[in-house]
Amino acid sequence: MEQERGNFKSRVFGGFNRHDVIGYIEALAKERNDLKRENVALRGKVEALEDRLAGCAPAEDDACAAPDLPDQETLVRARVEEVLRNAHAALAEVRDAYDALSGDIRQSVGETAAELMSLAEKLGKLQAALQEGEERLEALDTELDIMPLTGAEAQDAESL
Repeated sequence: MEQERGNFKSRVFGGFNRHDVIGYIEALAKERNDLKRENVALRGKVEALEDRLAGCAPAEDDACAAPDLPDQETLVRARVEEVLRNAHAALAEVRDAYDALSGDIRQSVGETAAELMSLAEKLGKLQAALQEGEERLEALDTELDIMPLTGAEAQDAESL
């Protein structure tokens, strides 16, 4: 899927394919939400391990044995930090995609507005030319109606 890499199809009037960008942003948002949930779960595990460690007296029993806890805590902390880095990176990608998309949309709106203004101006000129043509046609019709026919023209008109 091209969206996973941030490559979007271009549109005819500039910018990116809206559906591709939205899909990409939604995928990033889902990944961010998954990472947040995992982060919360890992923080809970760290907290539980810290509580367990705090409640243990040195060499009190095997459940509180110290050799495994620091290693587990270190692993959990490292995973939490990795999840946070990934979440921040995903958020930065979403922000970048949003900024690019909003800039493209603004540019597209500006170009479309300018094109509409140009078309409105052309339409006004065409309407004026049409009105002028209609007025000239009416004047010619009136002129023809009041002009007397010559002998040969009268005979041609009668034969029709």
